[in-house]
Parts: sequence; C-alpha cells; structure tokens
Amino acid sequence: MDKPKLHTLLTGLVFSEAPRWNHDRLWFTDMGAGEVMAVDLAGKSEVVARVPTLGLGFLPDGHLLIVSMRDGLLLRRELDGSLVTHADLTHLARHPWNDLVADGRGNAYVNNIGFDFPGGEFRPGILALVTPDGLARQVADGLAFPNGMVVTPDNATLIVAESYGARLTAFDIAADGSLSNQRVWATLDGGHPDGICLDAEGAVWYGDVPAKQCVRVREGGEVLQTIALDRGCFACTLGGLDKRTLFMMVAEFSNAAGMAGARCSLRRRPHRASGGRSRGAARTLRLAYVIGLIGDVDWMGAVKVGVLLWIGLSAMQGVGSILWENVPVKMAAIHAGDWLVKLVLIAVIVDVWR
Repeated sequence: MDKPKLHTLLTGLVFSEAPRWNHDRLWFTDMGAGEVMAVDLAGKSEVVARVPTLGLGFLPDGHLLIVSMRDGLLLRRELDGSLVTHADLTHLARHPWNDLVADGRGNAYVNNIGFDFPGGEFRPGILALVTPDGLARQVADGLAFPNGMVVTPDNATLIVAESYGARLTAFDIAADGSLSNQRVWATLDGGHPDGICLDAEGAVWYGDVPAKQCVRVREGGEVLQTIALDRGCFACTLGGLDKRTLFMMVAEFSNAAGMAGARCSLRRRPHRASGGRSRGAARTLRLAYVIGLIGDVDWMGAVKVGVLLWIGLSAMQGVGSILWENVPVKMAAIHAGDWLVKLVLIAVIVDVWR
C-alpha cells in the first residue's frame, strides 16, 4: 500500500474538532475560538457561526445542527445563517454535551460524557436521541466517555467511540430511533478513540490523541491502516470530490497523557470515589475547627458559618470556573447550590454534636 501523502489545508486554529464534509466544503468547530467554520479544498475559509461547541451534524435537508455546550441546547442553523433552538437537552444531563451525528431519517444523536472533563470524577455517559420534531430522550447509558459517532448508510446501526473503554460500540437502530442490542464492534488494544468516520467499505477510521495517529479498523478490531502524525489526532472525516480524502483535525495537547491515564484510572474508580469522601471529610474538619474557634454558637450561628464558608470557597470557585474555564452558568450554579446545602448541614451537625 502506498504511503499516504499528507497536506496541510488550514492552520492558525486554536483547537479544532468535529469535521463534516458537506456542500463541497469541510465544516468543523474551533472549540478554542468558539466558532464553527467551513473551508474549501483551496483553503478558503469562513466563520459560519459563533457558538462554544464541539459537535456538528447535517440533517437530510441540509440544515446544520450545532451542540451548544454551555447551555445544553441543540441549535439549528437556518438557510439565512441565523441560529434557532432545535431541542433542549438540559433535562437529560447537567454535564458537558459532546459529539453529534444525524441519520438519514432526520434524527440526531448527541452524547454526554457524564462528568466534568478534565479534572472531574469519572461517571459513565449517556446517548440522547433528538427526533425531527425536536423532542429529546435518553436512549443509551453506561458509556465510558462517549465520543465520535457514525450511522451506517442504511440507518440500521450506530457506532460510538468509548474513549475510556478502548473500544467502538455498536447499537441497532429501530424505526423510531431507539437503540438496542448494544455490543462491542471493535476492541482497540491500547487505543483511545476520539472522533471517528465510516468509509465506503464499512471500516472505521478513528483519531487517537495520546498515540498521535489515525487508525483504520474493521469490525472485530483488525487494524487495516495506521497514519502516524506529529501531534494528537482529535477527529477525522472522509470527503473531497471522490469522498476518499481523509481530513484529520490535529493539534498539540498538553493533557494527552492524562487522557490515557484517565482510561487506566477507570479501573481504579473505587479509589477515586474514596478520594471524594476524603475531600468531604477535610471540609468537615475545617468547619469543626472554625466553629471551635468561634466558641458557643446556636444552630443559626452554625448556619451562618456554613453560608460564609460557602461564599468564600464554593461560590468563588464557581464564579472562577465560569469566567476562566467556560463552565456553563447553569452547571456551576448546580454545583454551588449542592455545596451550599452540604456546608450548612455539616455546620449544623457539627454544632449539635459539640
């Protein structure tokens, strides 16, 4: 097999993801810049929307769907370039929404990783279905960091990459869009699949960030081809005039080793859970110490101590996450409210115990 020739189509991107070939152009997201872009084969590009997003997908009628990560909405780009809400996903999950794929029936599948990445404690993710009328419901769960997805041309099978599971997982698609018969499509020994695409022969290409490569595998896991790169590959798609050109979104990523380590730490999940309990115990001890310094207080005084500590710790941390880490306001508010209840209850319990 001839060695593939690599060419750089576009540079100067902050952090690109989710490539899709449509209307003779490559559409993708620049997550770092909060933009959706399109570029032709000559390298001429334009910004088509400004949304903090990762996932993209095209409906059969040509409308572009965009996952708005901050507010949990699935947006639709109208033919005049305006954005409207296609579906509200906030009732299904409070963690970041990730990738998107649309099928030939007009259904859209959106996955949610199930925890805050990077740095959050691992939880399994889900997969949601959005029907053409904009109704959203969960159709799968228990996925280890669901990432890139494809739907076969006959609309019969959905394949999703599980980045922390080192596998590609398949589902049967029913006429109403529901998923069933979950199974391992391919085990990827040592692989960390990110974005994926399907070729004309039914094989899957997947990007691998830690391994700095793009890999082609067939069902069952046999590796058919590997393209070595000098940086991490986050996603890929096939396009061009003959739909045989492989487009790869590549970038340097300082946390690439952490992605591989996160998969390993999945096997140590009980250990991380105990770490969370240790942090809770540490906060309890700090509260007890503060109340001890204050001296005798009634339960209302304990409540005030809890609220003050919440303002100084959790609330300020939440504001910082919104300003500097682009955490959605709704998500930060949920976390802050959770800690307000915890700190007040712990303060009252400690005071009563004293």
